[in-house]
Parts: sequence; structure tokens; C-alpha cells
Amino acid sequence: MDNLFNDSQNSNGTPQNFNELLNFPIMANKQCMFVVDWKKSKVIFTQGILNMLGYSEIEFNQDTILNNIHPEDTLLVNRIINTSVELSIKANIKKGDAFLTKSFRLQKSDGTYLKVLSQSSPFQSDENGDLISFFTILTDISFMETRKLVEWEVYSEELNIPRFKKKIYYDFLNLFSKRELEIIRFIKQDFTSKEIALKIFISPHTVVSHRKNIFNKSNCHSIKELIAFVDNNGIV
Repeated sequence: MDNLFNDSQNSNGTPQNFNELLNFPIMANKQCMFVVDWKKSKVIFTQGILNMLGYSEIEFNQDTILNNIHPEDTLLVNRIINTSVELSIKANIKKGDAFLTKSFRLQKSDGTYLKVLSQSSPFQSDENGDLISFFTILTDISFMETRKLVEWEVYSEELNIPRFKKKIYYDFLNLFSKRELEIIRFIKQDFTSKEIALKIFISPHTVVSHRKNIFNKSNCHSIKELIAFVDNNGIV
């Protein structure tokens, strides 16, 4: 994902204080931003929310985002948010030390959905240097040709990235057997059951049985859905 921030602010383009926030340029109707105090579970600053999402400053809060993520995206997005906050605090991340991007579908006040690119970074620390708030800017990327799944990336020298991903995807780590994972990789490459059977030296009938189990476990009804599922959940 490209960084859409103006790099004139600092190394990752995010404002460093409220004065910079007030002068931070955003695209009218296409971007909005907010700051969440995670200790108080409270939004303490907003800009552009009404124009982009249709929510007033009074009704917009942390739950407005969490409760209006597309149902298919909710589980993974919430895990990403919770894990990033938890591990950033444990690692004592400072302002500018980490940068999280994620894309997902978000419902506007009129009931329609936007595909948004969310870019977040630590914003405030208390007198002891402990992290207390995060800055987020949302950009409407509905015009872009993107798959309808959550995509995300985290940039940090302090965080244990493999641990981060394992924590997010833990429910799916043992969902499929090694053989099923092997077959999924071939399915993603558009191999037929007969071709897969030749590759891994089992019968086509056995491949068909594995495929049936794979689709049952993932609750998917097409190869397109299966590929989105395994990509979305970091399976292969």
C-alpha cells in the first residue's frame, strides 16, 4: 500500500501534536482523521468525518468505527486493531516508531459502504513516556480495483512482526492439515484435481475428498471465495 501522507510532516508523514493536526491537509470528502485515547476509549479529535462518512462529531466515537465495519471484515480488522494497541504498549512504542495500514469496508451513515485505507500511528505519550493515543487518517479508495478483503501491513523496528501476525491469525493456524494446505496452494495456482493428484502422488478421488473438506472447513462455496478466505486470514 502506498503511503498517502505528505512527507513534509516527518519520516512517516503523521502530525506530531494538535497544532500540526489543525493544519494537516486532507482531501475534501475523500479523507478524514481522528485521534483515539485508548485508555479512555474516547475519540478526542476529529476532522472531515461528516463530509466523508456522514456522521456528526457528536455521534462519532470509537464504536462508530468498530460497529460499522463490514461483517465479513470485522473479525480480522478488530484483531489487527487490538493486537497493534496491545503490542505497541508492551513494546513501549514511541511516536513515529510504528505505522499501521489496513484496508477494509466501512459503512457510512446512509448505509452504503466505502473501501477505506486506514493509516495509524502512535500520537501521544504521558509524562512517563507510556503511549496513550493513536492518530488515524481514513482515505476513500473505493475507486481503486481492490479485492473485497482486508489487507494490512505494519512497519516497526520495535515490534515482533511474526508474533504480531501469529496473534492475529491464531484461530486459523491449525484449521487445515498439511496435506490440505498443500492442495490449497495448488488450487490458488488454478490446478485441476487430476493435475494436483499427479503433483503429490495421490489419487484424483483423494484430492476431491480433500477439496470437499477444505470448502466445508472454510465455509466457502467457490474457488474465488476460498482464495479470498486464505489470503484474508494469513493461511497460505
